[in-house]
Amino acid sequence: MELIEVKCVVCGAPIYVYEEYIKENMYCTIHCLNISISSEKEQIV
Repeated sequence: MELIEVKCVVCGAPIYVYEEYIKENMYCTIHCLNISISSEKEQIV
């Protein structure tokens, strides 16, 4: 298993994750996840 550096899709902060856990959208904190969910809801409405 190797750690890979990815960037938070909201703020661009580096996140170090094992390569098998990398997802399309990665978030550094719950706050960034909530911002992303809120902006998606606004786009739908």
